[in-house]
Amino acid sequence: ARAGMSLGDLSLSGSFTTRETVFQNVPGHFFLSEEEVDGPELLQGTGDFHSGTAAWSGGLSFQQGLIGSTTLTPSVSIEGSMLSVDSIPEAREFVAGQKRVRSGVSLQTDIYGFYPGFRRFEAVRHKLTPTASWSYAPEVLPTELQSRVFGPTSARAQNSFTIGLNQTWEAKISPEEVEAGVNDSLEVAVSSMNGGELQRPPPSENIVLLGLQTNAISYDLIEADSTGNFIDGFKTLTLTNRVVSDYLRGLKLSFAHNLFDDAARKEGGPRELSPHLSQLSLGFSLDNESGIFRALGSLLSMMGA
Repeated sequence: ARAGMSLGDLSLSGSFTTRETVFQNVPGHFFLSEEEVDGPELLQGTGDFHSGTAAWSGGLSFQQGLIGSTTLTPSVSIEGSMLSVDSIPEAREFVAGQKRVRSGVSLQTDIYGFYPGFRRFEAVRHKLTPTASWSYAPEVLPTELQSRVFGPTSARAQNSFTIGLNQTWEAKISPEEVEAGVNDSLEVAVSSMNGGELQRPPPSENIVLLGLQTNAISYDLIEADSTGNFIDGFKTLTLTNRVVSDYLRGLKLSFAHNLFDDAARKEGGPRELSPHLSQLSLGFSLDNESGIFRALGSLLSMMGA
């Protein structure tokens, strides 16, 4: 759940998320701690293994306009989390972690490239939206139970940089095409008033030929310094891209690449950079506003006439 409110350039936001996972028919000895495993009694049979997480945060930010569409946004937030897991006897009910205060700043701008038009388009614009942000959270002092539940590295300081990039290729429709489309839409509207069906709204002057949305990449300087290996600082392990277009509104195309191979780390070796495709998702939906149906309707109307 998320909530927020704004007063001019000042924004207040908050969020709360929770998740519970249940694995059924898990061997009973999996629930035992090391002390219980060494003891004379062993839990027999199978049972359900439960684990749950909950996290909350509240923050304050102020967006300051710079040049053009460039904005600088400093922020401060407080966050906390809770965790329950059946494999730790003391954490079979939720255990709260240490609260953390985080401060940071983000920078966002737009970069444009303009190109000659073609066919029905007057001009084409390539828009790049790069973002960069920095955040810092000081080290906290956990209790022994919190270290066992959340891990010894969860309490150390975090000093992270994040970069992201979204881009679109947009086209401006020529005035003649727009005017013709408006007149056509008016005819459709009049037809609908006389008992026909309104099929489409007036056309827009600008359309998105292709949009590419890419998730941000985060890097933690302290994590890299703790291992002495630059590549260990990357917190983003998967790069996901989503493709959108006004010509194919029903198209849902996304693909993800795993950036690293962590197989060697399980045996104490280093992380290796090894980008490879890990997921490809393609979906398509059609409705009465889809271009293929509008074209088919026009063709049937011409044949009927």
